Amino acid sequence: MKYSRFTVFCKETDKTILFNTLNKRMRVIPNSLNVRSIHSSKLLERQLSDFLVKDDVADNQNIQYLMNSMVYQTTRLNITLMMTMRCNFKCIYCFESWIPGEERCKELDEEEVINWIIWLVKKYHFRQVDLCFHGGEPLLEIKKIERIAKKLKSFFLANGVFYLFTIVTNGYLLNKINTETLKNVGVKIAQITIDGVENVHDKRRPLANGKGTFKTILENIENNDHIQIYISIIYDIKNADYVRQLIDFLSERNLQNKIRLIVLSATKPTIKSNNISDFQLSQQEDARLRVELLKYITDSGFRVPFDVDYQLCTMKQKSSFVLTPDKTIYKCISGVGNDAFKLCTLKIGDDPFVVQPQFIENGKDNDCQQCAYMPICNRFCLYESFVMNCNKICKTAYWSEFLRLFFSMYIKSENKNNFVLNPSAEEWEICYHE
Repeated sequence: MKYSRFTVFCKETDKTILFNTLNKRMRVIPNSLNVRSIHSSKLLERQLSDFLVKDDVADNQNIQYLMNSMVYQTTRLNITLMMTMRCNFKCIYCFESWIPGEERCKELDEEEVINWIIWLVKKYHFRQVDLCFHGGEPLLEIKKIERIAKKLKSFFLANGVFYLFTIVTNGYLLNKINTETLKNVGVKIAQITIDGVENVHDKRRPLANGKGTFKTILENIENNDHIQIYISIIYDIKNADYVRQLIDFLSERNLQNKIRLIVLSATKPTIKSNNISDFQLSQQEDARLRVELLKYITDSGFRVPFDVDYQLCTMKQKSSFVLTPDKTIYKCISGVGNDAFKLCTLKIGDDPFVVQPQFIENGKDNDCQQCAYMPICNRFCLYESFVMNCNKICKTAYWSEFLRLFFSMYIKSENKNNFVLNPSAEEWEICYHE
């Protein structure tokens, strides 16, 4: 037996935290035990069995099995539906800002979308459908959302298909009327981005006419009693110092019960402007800041995802698609409008599954296969590599620093319950009855 190459050792003063990125097992052991040979005791082998493999062949089989089971699963269909490319905001880092004006005017044909999704479900016998309404700003098309969700919900209920409807919105139009409409047609979760306190957020995410948006968004959150709210905070050098102020503000307003989850995301480069040196954190800086913020958020009574989980984007999933109003199917939401990420055009009878092997097989790399962080990094981001015009952007430096700091913080935390180990399970809430 030997340690799996996916076992990461995070050493503290008097103990070592073992974490296997492949099976997500964690164990804290004394340093004295860590230095002993695993061959010295059968008991020790059994105690550390979650972190051991017979040989490299077993490690290779395990990682291949995990990747295949996630990439090629065909029981769950994931669709990101871009309701419109229009938006009432003008965010400084918008990944859609380069899209030509004529593309923003395209109108979504909701009947065609409904029929296409139903056709896919019937053809492949999907038992779960995860549909995310996106944009642009999707609430500009609230009537279309209502019609699509209502018809699909009726079909899914009649045919025993589990479904999850969510929406990604800037939150400005998420008023009482719209949240009640969303609830009535089965939309369960709304993700809203807030980048800091009022003066910071309004500079980064203003209305198209330049006016502020923070106050209206906060009022909508406070008045919401219908759907779950996730807050996304996009951070970089320019607003990192203000994130804690935002958490303090939300805490002072006692919004812990209004906000289901807070999700942190570092600002990404865009196709329009790939020069991000003036605001992007280094990988080590990102790791350190993220751990500090996770601690601050959870200590303030808010919940966050357990930040060490499998990462699998739509580019690397067989059953995931992004659909735009002009009927183009993409494999990456950040790459919408760029031919490099275009899969095909929506047409009932034309199967998107048969034309995507070059996408889901792209990005495989021998060095990645041997990396201890591969299961939680899942190779490199094809979009970022494309934008930055390089073969790949390796995140080894980030994961090495992050895991060391994160696990040290986590095992000492008095608020472990605020780290949600499996947000997806909570979202679906599938109940079985005897």
